[in-house]
Amino acid sequence: MADVAALSVPLDTARSSGRPTIIEFYADYCDVCKALAPDSAAVARKYGGALAAPPTASTAPPPPPSSDAPARSLNFVLLNADNARWSPEVAEFGVRGVPHFVFLGADGTARGAAVGRLPPGELEADAEDLVEGRPLSIGSSRRGAVAAAAAAAAPPSSSSGLGEVTLLRGDRGGGGSPPAPRAHG
Repeated sequence: MADVAALSVPLDTARSSGRPTIIEFYADYCDVCKALAPDSAAVARKYGGALAAPPTASTAPPPPPSSDAPARSLNFVLLNADNARWSPEVAEFGVRGVPHFVFLGADGTARGAAVGRLPPGELEADAEDLVEGRPLSIGSSRRGAVAAAAAAAAPPSSSSGLGEVTLLRGDRGGGGSPPAPRAHG
């Protein structure tokens, strides 16, 4: 989690940046959160997760994005759901299980959320959709196919929840109440 934390943007900075944002709520005890940390860090690196505060006389300007970075980027925010400091955000986004990912558009509105172990590549695919302004794949057939493949690859005795993702809300609507999130870890 230390790699992801080092790339995390402060929440107030992310909310005022005008960039899309992924917020990951985690807990120190969560094994799934720890297992997903490399994927989270890779997305934060690829999409320019570290957004520096505006330069002042005492700080140097941030380095330019790497040449392989997308023209548009996003913020990656990591919040410990067990830290009372983040209680208002836990309530705002309905966090009842970890890991809990919230996808915010550049205007700060929630575009979607997912709870649980994301299948390999899904966080990056959702980040790409968010950066490009496309509807998120949360709950889509692409996610379902990836989750089914991941679940099929898991040993039959596994109870790790591999590939289980709970759709909370997203661009593809459907009405009704979202399912209750489940903790995985």
